[in-house]
Amino acid sequence: MRVAAILFFTASLAASGASYSDGEVTVRCRIVDDIHGNPIPRARLTLTGGALPAPLVADSDSQGSCTFPGIPSGSYSLVVEKAGYFPVRSGVPNSAPSLVFAAHAPNDADLGSITLVAMRRILGVVRWQDGEPAATVIAHALRVREGKAPYRAGEVSLTGTNERGEFTLDRLRPGRYVVYAYLPGLAPNNGARPKVALPTFYPGSTTPDIGSAVDLRKVPEISLVLTLQAVTGVSVSGQVVPGDGAPKGSAVHLGLFLPGNPAQAFAGTTAAAGEEFHILDVPPGSYMLFAVASNLSIRAFQPVQVKTEPVKGISVTLTGAVQISGTAVVVQPGNAEPKTLPAADVALRAQSEVLQIYGFTRNVTKPSGEFTLDGAYPGETYMVRIDPPPGTYIQKVVQNTRELSESPFPVVAGGGPVEITLGKDGGTVTGSLNRNNGDQSKAFIVLAPDDRKREDRFRVATTDTGGNFQIVDVPPGDYQAFALDRNEDDAYLADGYLDGLGGAPVRVHVGPSQTQRIQLKVVPVTGTAQ
Repeated sequence: MRVAAILFFTASLAASGASYSDGEVTVRCRIVDDIHGNPIPRARLTLTGGALPAPLVADSDSQGSCTFPGIPSGSYSLVVEKAGYFPVRSGVPNSAPSLVFAAHAPNDADLGSITLVAMRRILGVVRWQDGEPAATVIAHALRVREGKAPYRAGEVSLTGTNERGEFTLDRLRPGRYVVYAYLPGLAPNNGARPKVALPTFYPGSTTPDIGSAVDLRKVPEISLVLTLQAVTGVSVSGQVVPGDGAPKGSAVHLGLFLPGNPAQAFAGTTAAAGEEFHILDVPPGSYMLFAVASNLSIRAFQPVQVKTEPVKGISVTLTGAVQISGTAVVVQPGNAEPKTLPAADVALRAQSEVLQIYGFTRNVTKPSGEFTLDGAYPGETYMVRIDPPPGTYIQKVVQNTRELSESPFPVVAGGGPVEITLGKDGGTVTGSLNRNNGDQSKAFIVLAPDDRKREDRFRVATTDTGGNFQIVDVPPGDYQAFALDRNEDDAYLADGYLDGLGGAPVRVHVGPSQTQRIQLKVVPVTGTAQ
């Protein structure tokens, strides 16, 4: 209850021996959910900072309200937590950062409504086409982004079905999801499985269907049924050539997956190097054969075309993984000649769009600015995403003298060192919404570069309750600014999406360390990028 919370704070302050006769304020807020805006009772709030000798903790009342009385003026951080919701707490994956604010007497601090995002879940059943439950099958959900449903390591939501074919995918963020099921692929050499099926995407296709994505933006959960279609195929056989890292007789795991498809290998086997392998019941199609030795760093990928006759005589030669390596530097602006210093703690994520789950690697730069991305397959192109530290932006990325003009940056494994240059002279764009005729005050702001191929140069923000926004670390250049009534699956990154919304964007040129102020009118998002 709210009265109990006030009494708790008073008692806590008295017990600590603290006395604030001057400059005291009252901090107020209300906790609501993201689906209907309903109050959330019994949410746990923790206030730290200022002159507080210890954190203050209390629960919201039945109306979602909470009050912190008698707080000394200062800067504070507020954490909000509730079971079943993503917390407002810095450092927690998928969560909003702690709320940081200043409170100064004589004005009380009214934080307004703080929204907690409810964790979503997908409840499902996987069956065979004859109605039998599909046990020990993998169920997987991919969040729709940029009008696509790519596999992104770190955003994997997957689980296995029980003996009744049931599964639950939980702790999901609001959004649209492509849901699919597939069988784990590896089996002993010459081991036949009772049933074999291609991956099945909801509601019933063998390829991802964005138009049939399940929508968890305004509901807490959804239930669905996936049906696997048993297939009869042919065998794929051959031999793994013994060599360094895979001596004769050592175990080698082999699997078939669909290039560009986010499912793991759905058919495979384990064999000994130098001996014949057999993968059974493979339906017609174009596949990628994946082989990996027991030490995981020695592997092979090669395409396999399956028709109506058994495929024989495949020769698999394993090769060692290579590193994608390089350096990152940051250019320090100044009146004299700019200085170039090593850039530490730059996060890098690289993924092959062809190899999907088998082609991911990540790391951060060392204090020297050097980095390595291990486990890359020679000659394969990896799309590298770079997260520069706050206060910087990506100026350019070069591999072996070739400047990469698109991002994510296409880096070839084994194609030479990568040089990343960061800048510190980014600009700032501030602004507000044109609220004539009672227009809404909340909007999703997109600052889109004229060169739409540079995904790293997009900047976004959300307006505050007064319709104001600020975007920092903007790379110098030319942009178009949009105010959207919502963020639709990050579709603003999809080709042609922003240009098709209607309404004239505001053009803005940002110079080095320059601040520009603009005013925007909200454009309604009428559809979803397909």
